[in-house]
Amino acid sequence: WGHAISKDLVRWHQLDEAIEPDKLGTIFSGSAVVDEQNTSGFGSDGKPPLVCIYTAAGGTSKESTGQRFTQCLAYSLDGTTFTKFAGNPALPHQIVNNRDPKVIWYAPAKRWIMALYLDGHRYGFFGSPDLKSWSKLSDIEIAGAAECPDFFELPLDGKAPKWVFWTAPGLYRVGSFDGTTFSPETPALKSNWGNTSYAAQTFFNDPKGRRIQIA
Repeated sequence: WGHAISKDLVRWHQLDEAIEPDKLGTIFSGSAVVDEQNTSGFGSDGKPPLVCIYTAAGGTSKESTGQRFTQCLAYSLDGTTFTKFAGNPALPHQIVNNRDPKVIWYAPAKRWIMALYLDGHRYGFFGSPDLKSWSKLSDIEIAGAAECPDFFELPLDGKAPKWVFWTAPGLYRVGSFDGTTFSPETPALKSNWGNTSYAAQTFFNDPKGRRIQIA
């Protein structure tokens, strides 16, 4: 993984690479969370760890020949240097080239939720109490979509919030989420008509309460 830092999400400063390929595979996309409650146990001296959840793309390098796609962890206590979890992979191979884990904290159930691309137009939800052990929860399909899910809750003026499941080509569905299953209320909706917006991800902890998307 590359590594860049910013104070405003507009101007960026490039740092050294953060996560290097290994025998499990090259490093495909994923997401990162601040484990405020140190559920993973990676924190130290009161510092919550920054935990990256990424796809180790087995079989895409000479070193990883014979390996499959799995989901792995790396953590940091200073935001600069990262250590891979000794127990990788955290989520073993599920199907075909499963990849691109998006992880969020779901407070009502006090567990982490992972949205993961599986195959075709199908994605899966997984749950974990500690980021290190995961169990399958449910599936969701997005017609015409593939890869790089994003999953987030959005407030609505004067109404109950809705959940949004976003996909790499910008197709998304709106619905509700009970901590296990996403229940869509719309078909796949198109978000853009250009050709340069792909694999968008959102930031959920903006100081002003905004949800900011970077494609």
